[in-house]
Amino acid sequence: MQNDAICILTSARKSMKELLKNKNLNSLCDYFEIDRSKRKTHGALIDTELLAKLFVTMDQKGYL
Repeated sequence: MQNDAICILTSARKSMKELLKNKNLNSLCDYFEIDRSKRKTHGALIDTELLAKLFVTMDQKGYL
């Protein structure tokens, strides 16, 4: 059984070199206009929700 994984940060670093200086969760959400107003601190649940939205958005726009 093969377990393929996709790292959003690694994908962003490879495909968005010239677009963003910082490639962290906050910067990527801001770039793709994903609302992160509920994220006050690092938290597993909100970070997971944001990463899921980010994954779908980056996939739709061809960044993965």
